[in-house]
Amino acid sequence: MNILIIEDEHLAAQRLAKLLKELQPEATILDTLDSVETAINYLENSDLVELIFMDIQLADGVSFEIFEHVTPACPVIFTTAYDEFAIQALRLGAVDYLLKPIKKEDLQAALTRAKQRNVPTILPNEIKDKYPSQRFMLKIGNQVKVIDYQEVSYFFSEEKITFAVIENGRKYPINQPLDKLETSLSQDFFRANRQIIVKKTAVTHIQTHTKSRLKLTLSPNFNEEVIVSTEKAGVFKKWLVE
Repeated sequence: MNILIIEDEHLAAQRLAKLLKELQPEATILDTLDSVETAINYLENSDLVELIFMDIQLADGVSFEIFEHVTPACPVIFTTAYDEFAIQALRLGAVDYLLKPIKKEDLQAALTRAKQRNVPTILPNEIKDKYPSQRFMLKIGNQVKVIDYQEVSYFFSEEKITFAVIENGRKYPINQPLDKLETSLSQDFFRANRQIIVKKTAVTHIQTHTKSRLKLTLSPNFNEEVIVSTEKAGVFKKWLVE
């Protein structure tokens, strides 16, 4: 993997390069750039870059200015000491948004996410408008975590709070109600009842229940019964095999 680092703090760039070599020994650090101007010139004249790590505050401005001149045809991971730029970064299609000092486990997760990308990260406005972001941002303490909807096994509501449960069983509170989520999720998700939206791959077992209802077993396990109503049972079965 050919990596470009755009970072104006020498020590931060060195530390990032060291972590990358530990996690991806086969990776090649193509260059380390410290300004908006040099980044634009480099990206306009090179097609070797496969992943970019980009600080937000650079020597001559804010790195978002780069995208006004050039569209990187590879995933971009933003790195910064501040979290107030996270929403703007995500709107640009960033794979991840890592807060300094970067933790090794967070960097590994970001690299894994970047490898799963098979299309350019930063998309033209007309494409971004047509295909809205399929990720959401969580702020946990002073950390910002970015999760792809496809990492989620199910969403559920409890005491007026919506939670996302990912494949390893961890749950995170998110600031969207189920009704809003239902309209934005892909066809991989189904609103089983008022309390929960499930992903197809999370359904491990279906059992017939009273009055032609269905009882679902999910993975990771959900600590309450998941019942699909009689009215929804037929639609659910059809959705599950599509």
